[in-house]
Amino acid sequence: MTNLLIQEKYLIPENIEHLKTLGYNVLPLTPDMIIDKSWPEVLCVGNSFDLSEPQSYPNLRFVQLFSAGYDKVNIELATKHNIIVSNARGAYSVQIAEYVLARLLSVYKKEREFENLQTSATWNQRIQMKSLVDQKVAILGTGSIGQEIAKRLIPFETHLTGFNTDGRLITYFDEGQKLSQLKDTIQHFDIVIICLPLNNETHYLFNKELLLKMNEEASLINIGRGPIIVEDDLIDILDSHLHAVILDVFENEPLSKDSPLWHHPKAYLTSHVSFNDNTTTTVRNNLIMSNLKNYIEKQSLLNRIN
Repeated sequence: MTNLLIQEKYLIPENIEHLKTLGYNVLPLTPDMIIDKSWPEVLCVGNSFDLSEPQSYPNLRFVQLFSAGYDKVNIELATKHNIIVSNARGAYSVQIAEYVLARLLSVYKKEREFENLQTSATWNQRIQMKSLVDQKVAILGTGSIGQEIAKRLIPFETHLTGFNTDGRLITYFDEGQKLSQLKDTIQHFDIVIICLPLNNETHYLFNKELLLKMNEEASLINIGRGPIIVEDDLIDILDSHLHAVILDVFENEPLSKDSPLWHHPKAYLTSHVSFNDNTTTTVRNNLIMSNLKNYIEKQSLLNRIN
């Protein structure tokens, strides 16, 4: 029987019972867990694993992540120790795309100002909203999330440029550019949406130099990874540069209560929740259940990384 370690808070009880019928010995995965070295095969379902000391996970053969990102797992070490890693790519794309559209519209349609007027019972017809029509949008990362965002922006008649490693044109986009071109073209965009994974190329990509190259009236959205933006640099330029910044991810989470971003009039913040709606648990669990079934039946694995 294959031993399956799960961070149980992520899987509903019915699924755990079903996994047992597939032949898994399901056990809760906890930080202080001591794994029996006699187990012939171990699979893990969770969000991050320290593979620097493989003896911590003897006979580990497969890691199924709950996240679409996999920057918290050392893929090189996993490959070296013959550990297969799959992520949850696609499980959160629709939810995040809807979040981006909602937050962007809230900025363009002055939701914050109207809420303040309602709170103070003030009648004011002089507030002018902004249209998305003809806005030039850069979506950095043209994977599942980027494509779902682009699909939803098409009816608003925006011009969509997708940035990826080689500049290839992807469905739903009007044009493609190489990510390496960003520093030379970023000033042309009204909206910049970060959907990138965190790696050596993207870590602190948005430093003060790049932020200041942006159109001073542009809106910046980050639903990728927090450390893609140098937070202190963003704070430094925000008073005089950019129209708005929409952030769901941060360099350090939770964001410090002392951060000036909490109360900055241009900042629209949420607590890394863009993926979470009423469909999330079902979509995520279906993907994971399918992959675990595939593993047992020796079928091709979904979202295999290495």
